[in-house]
Amino acid sequence: MENKLNTKLFIRGGYKLELSEMGKELYDNLNNDLCNLETKIDDLVNNRDDLNGIITVVLPPIFAEVFIIPFLSEFYDQYPRITINLFYDFQDLSNYEFNFDVAVTTVFPRKDYFVIRKLFSENTFLCASPSYLKKHSHIEIKTLNDLYKHKVFIPKLQSMIYSNWKFFNRTTGKEEYLIFDNLHGMFDNSYAAVSLAKTGAGICPLLKFVANKYIKTGELERILPDYNLEDLDYYIVKPNEFKNKRVAAFLEFMDYCMNKSKANEE
Repeated sequence: MENKLNTKLFIRGGYKLELSEMGKELYDNLNNDLCNLETKIDDLVNNRDDLNGIITVVLPPIFAEVFIIPFLSEFYDQYPRITINLFYDFQDLSNYEFNFDVAVTTVFPRKDYFVIRKLFSENTFLCASPSYLKKHSHIEIKTLNDLYKHKVFIPKLQSMIYSNWKFFNRTTGKEEYLIFDNLHGMFDNSYAAVSLAKTGAGICPLLKFVANKYIKTGELERILPDYNLEDLDYYIVKPNEFKNKRVAAFLEFMDYCMNKSKANEE
């Protein structure tokens, strides 16, 4: 190197070896270049890693089936290096035992550091199968109180029994209330409610996006169409404010799924 540069890079004296002034200048220049190169490599790796890794997603099963799973292949087409670990759950995320990147829940979490955004609200109403209504046609359902004469299944979610129902009369704008006991029967998830209703076991409250599919096919009919139960709110949850391009891409994809599902419904 000294011959090539035609200068001394080291001062040699006995057992002592020091950098010359030219040697120090060369060292500083090369060291700065190496640091800049490492920074650029780190930036490249970090940016690439943001779209090359694993996202852990927790979703309610029926929500995932209707809104996310039908379009998931499109996400993989756009981001082939991202892997999604998908877990079905509808419990309170405040008590969730595993780490996650994105979750959807209907139970507002009780942790201050969670980043929470309301996704949408959905109508809930009563449904039954044509076979059930035909079998019990001698017991008319014209008012809310007529429901007491029928088999009505009530939800039990997160160890809570939702037996006090608040109805909204869409015609009068008034609120009306019914209280059921657990002798009517219970369910703990939307799949069970759909099965109970479709097989003619009784009347079940169902979310609009769940019920509409079976109403269109004639497998279910809406009961007391002037009445809605309380809307159910869905929330998107992130465990922290940390910005991650993988998570941002999936959140953007979820908004796309919601818009596309609503467009298909219309």
